[in-house]
Amino acid sequence: MDPGTRRYLWDVLTGVTREGRSIILTSHSMEECEALCTRLAIMVNGQFKCLGSIQHLKNRYGSGYLLQAKVRRKLSHSSKEKLTPEKADVLSNSPRISLRRASSSYVHLVPITTNNSDFDTSPLHNFINDTFPGAHLLEEHQGAVTYQLRNEDLRWATVFREIEEHRDSLGIEDYSVSQTTLEQVFINFAKDQTEVEETV
Repeated sequence: MDPGTRRYLWDVLTGVTREGRSIILTSHSMEECEALCTRLAIMVNGQFKCLGSIQHLKNRYGSGYLLQAKVRRKLSHSSKEKLTPEKADVLSNSPRISLRRASSSYVHLVPITTNNSDFDTSPLHNFINDTFPGAHLLEEHQGAVTYQLRNEDLRWATVFREIEEHRDSLGIEDYSVSQTTLEQVFINFAKDQTEVEETV
């Protein structure tokens, strides 16, 4: 179904529910379920495994929070170069060089090539492992890390407070914290699905 048709169908179904009617919808699309459903049941091997609101299922069956953080690039003395305005005009046309104005001169800040050694994420890793026991590193690339924070007693406020208090010392450029998605809850249940043996 193309996006336009899908949106039209969603609008029709939403209009029906606003009139006080109930609809039973079966779907493998968690995006669709979040858009249309007020209560949700997940079935595995022909049996209901959970039933409740979307937020209830995320709280009850989710696996904590997802923390994504990006650390600042390390700047060595060799990567800093004062440039004349004329030279800066020429270099500013290069897509691989970033220039930042410092008073009346320009400073060349970003090297032409980047790799993981341009970023020091070890302080961030140590901080996360010490502050959030049980944290699991999911991905790391170019100074961006993604962690699953699995502590069930952990609160949003605690995560934000800890990150904000140590943001500068850890060199965090930006970060986000999100709740486990409904898709992740569904996938966790789907892992228990077994193949039905066909009888001839």
